Amino acid sequence: MRRLLLSMAIAALAAPLHAAGKKAAAPALPPGVPSADAIVGHVRDCMAASGTPSPSFAVLAQRGWQQGSITTPDGKPQPAALFSKPSDMTMLVVFQQGPNAGRCMIMSPVVDLAGDQAVRTRLATLLGKPLVSADGLKQAWKTATQTVVLEPMGTEKARGIRIAVKFTEGR
Repeated sequence: MRRLLLSMAIAALAAPLHAAGKKAAAPALPPGVPSADAIVGHVRDCMAASGTPSPSFAVLAQRGWQQGSITTPDGKPQPAALFSKPSDMTMLVVFQQGPNAGRCMIMSPVVDLAGDQAVRTRLATLLGKPLVSADGLKQAWKTATQTVVLEPMGTEKARGIRIAVKFTEGR
């Protein structure tokens, strides 16, 4: 009887320990909010599209981005194009003319400060140690041909990030 009670007690203790050893699933993101890995993928898309003085819309189309249009109140086209994906609330703005020509800008929601930090960490893994602004909010990376700048945007309740990728070779 004592052995039976002992083995039952061990089994009862082992079940919670076994469950505690399992990794908890990451909390689900709200619909349309991309993961940090997806946002870094969007940065790679922008880097590929803005790898020359003239951004490549074809590269973005090949990577699943759909082009929209931006017009001024008087109906004239803007010097930029807008891209989005159906299941993702991230928007890309790609500039072809003017002072921002060659820039691809990513605007994406993040769930919270931890989501923002996860993107920063993954970009540092991809691009190396960033230069950080005095207030710690803005980070920048320089590659041989591009500059990547990340900064927060939005509010506490609607947090987001903006990442600009600019072709800079020879400048």
